[in-house]
Amino acid sequence: MKRKWEVRFLLNNQKHSVVFEQDLSEREVRQLVIQKYGLSGDADILNVSGAFESIPGKKLFLGTHAINSSLDLGFPYSKTGNKFYELINPELETLRKIIEKDPNPENSKNAILKIEKYFKDNEIGIADMIDFCESTSSKDQDICLNKPIVWNEKLLELLENAELIILNGKSTNSKSAFWFLKKYCRENGITIQDGNLCFNNKIIKCTRVYGSSGGVRERFYKDRKEEWKKLFEQQ
Repeated sequence: MKRKWEVRFLLNNQKHSVVFEQDLSEREVRQLVIQKYGLSGDADILNVSGAFESIPGKKLFLGTHAINSSLDLGFPYSKTGNKFYELINPELETLRKIIEKDPNPENSKNAILKIEKYFKDNEIGIADMIDFCESTSSKDQDICLNKPIVWNEKLLELLENAELIILNGKSTNSKSAFWFLKKYCRENGITIQDGNLCFNNKIIKCTRVYGSSGGVRERFYKDRKEEWKKLFEQQ
């Protein structure tokens, strides 16, 4: 999967933004910007955010924005504590551990290719709604709404070609995944009726599931496994 990084920084008291499409870690991206533009240091960096290239699929798993720790590892949901792959297929969890723990980059690359193949073979998509945003943490609640949000440029096509949209998290509160989906739909002329998307004479079912993050209370884990099993039991 390709990684994209956006860095917002101060130069001569002016705000600037630059995008890199390179397989670099967040720290490496920061250092590259500091050196390239002659910044004094991290104090001049306002925000670093990133995005993964989307994988299209009939069952489209839709998140909000990429977490920098996963971007550093080179694949979505790859940090310990996220149950994403374990909930879909335990064999994928074995591959995730290789991505995170194996020091050999070739082994990590091969594990990523195997996961991508599984998703493509089973018509499961992964995408984030937001490519770049300003946020003080990886939490949706900390996304700054008074600063520019750059939507995934392929999102409209991904939604149109999906048969089921799966949102990572059940919440409908402000800044939840569903909240951002509604915001995107309003801005792009897509109607949401009874929780489903309606556009181009097509109704696309949308469902919210218990999130894959380790932050979800453990008492929900059994329910979460059953819910996800129903989504992917045919895979």
